[in-house]
Amino acid sequence: MNESNLNMYEYEAWRSLPENAMRPGGTALTRRLLALSPIAKHQRILDVGCGVGSTVSYLHKEGYDAVGVDISEKLVAEGKRLYPECSLVSTDAARLPFDQGAFDAVISECALSIMPVCVLLQCRRVLQKDGILFISDLYRRKEEGELWSKAQWEECLAKNGFSVITWQDCSDVFAEFVARAIWQYGSLNKAPGSCQWRQAGYFLLAARVAPVNTNQRLGVGGEW
Repeated sequence: MNESNLNMYEYEAWRSLPENAMRPGGTALTRRLLALSPIAKHQRILDVGCGVGSTVSYLHKEGYDAVGVDISEKLVAEGKRLYPECSLVSTDAARLPFDQGAFDAVISECALSIMPVCVLLQCRRVLQKDGILFISDLYRRKEEGELWSKAQWEECLAKNGFSVITWQDCSDVFAEFVARAIWQYGSLNKAPGSCQWRQAGYFLLAARVAPVNTNQRLGVGGEW
């Protein structure tokens, strides 16, 4: 886990983005993400890496039973002030404080790639047997670089008990996000957390909890 990447979301520059959405695309991209594998209203959704809770608030308004978790006490405290109607918890996603099968879906937007890979096992544990994992995040489009490629993401998900339903590239939305950062800071190098942006694409993904046979070992897949 890169502590500096976790802390970057506490910067005022991230927290001042439209709709308090500390991720590319904002609520519009959240709608696209959920449309990859629609789930019924009133079902339970966990937002992993929720920041101040803008997605949790959106889900709540849409009629879902949503809970958000984030390791940053500062962001969760601000989220409780902004969205007092929402359930936000400050906790480590590697040790989620929820029962097995507690949620119908888990969503994580621009967050998993800065968390330990073991978080995927926690996501699987708290999902029901037919639960859905929604991810939007960075990936490597070129052959070389620090970010994971599409194939590496899919391999890691499979090794942690998920079957990919659909993958959608939305790097155009990320390009707009980067352009906004350049406009605000005058240089991409000055934007918090921008060291990997030059090589990055952005994707939306929906995956389903996969059946596991008795001989299959979960929880492998390396580090991001």
